[in-house]
Amino acid sequence: MRHWVWLGTIWLGLLPATGWAQFSDAERSVARDLGNEGIDLYEKGRYPDALQRLERAYAVLKAPTLALWLARTLEKNGKLVEAAERYREVIRTPLEADAPQVFVEAQASAKAEQAKLEPRIPAVTVVLDGAEASEVEVSIDGTPVKSALVGLPFPLNPGTHAIEGNRAGTTAAESVTFAEGEKKSVALRFGGASTGAMPPRGGETTPPPVGGDPAGPAGPVADQGAEDGSLQRTLGWVGLGVGGAGLVFGGVTGLMVLSKKSALDDGDCLDGACGPSERSQVESYNSMRTLSTVGFVVGGVGLAAGATLLLTAPRDESAAAYVSPWVGLASAGVAGRF
Repeated sequence: MRHWVWLGTIWLGLLPATGWAQFSDAERSVARDLGNEGIDLYEKGRYPDALQRLERAYAVLKAPTLALWLARTLEKNGKLVEAAERYREVIRTPLEADAPQVFVEAQASAKAEQAKLEPRIPAVTVVLDGAEASEVEVSIDGTPVKSALVGLPFPLNPGTHAIEGNRAGTTAAESVTFAEGEKKSVALRFGGASTGAMPPRGGETTPPPVGGDPAGPAGPVADQGAEDGSLQRTLGWVGLGVGGAGLVFGGVTGLMVLSKKSALDDGDCLDGACGPSERSQVESYNSMRTLSTVGFVVGGVGLAAGATLLLTAPRDESAAAYVSPWVGLASAGVAGRF
């Protein structure tokens, strides 16, 4: 049994007499057998069984060579974080100048294997959004994480992990899967002002910087106000145009009414009474008079509405506003700048 003799020699050389005094011969024998069985199982590819035996053996005898085999077995079982710690234990073990060569070789192997393992270890950075680290109890897979470590890369084994934070009865949780070597940031979101470094998710907004970012909330509001003012001014000018046209129409038809009345007065009509021959002229006169009235009413309403829209529209401060009425032959209106 090659491994039995090798481990027995290493353990005897490692532990001082005072250390060995802590164990009975029977205990040392059991630990030795467990270690040898674990290495045999490792070489057969039975890593879970090997891990169970090597862990129990190492709990009794802290030999650097046994720690090296335990680290290798942990690595094969996907426990990369634990394997890295066992490698470090081997590396940190102080050796005397006359230490056995197997100890020196174990440390050299541990350094090389640990350097290859480190890049494969995943890490999570827990970010708190809306809370301070001192306010939240953070845990990963049910194991508490000290507040001083929140926001720093935290090593994990590959696989799916439950990340949870609890603040005054409010819980935020995420379930995240990590592949070997994968680094991720996970945000635990609470109500209140954001203190985390994660970008906002869909539906959330970021306040604009002081000074008014055109792309922030102040920009669209200002643009919307300008658009509304421009539309209102356009409608105001349309109202003035309609009002002016109504007055012109009323004026023109009014002149026609006066002309027809003069013709009727010169005909067979007397004191407002006309004969049958003048019937068509009377009907035309009445129609024109009605149209003239409608024209003046539409003109008055249009001018009033247009002027009101222009006067109440958001102003361009760079230009002074004014309104100037005008009256022409059978027409009237207003002109101005708003």
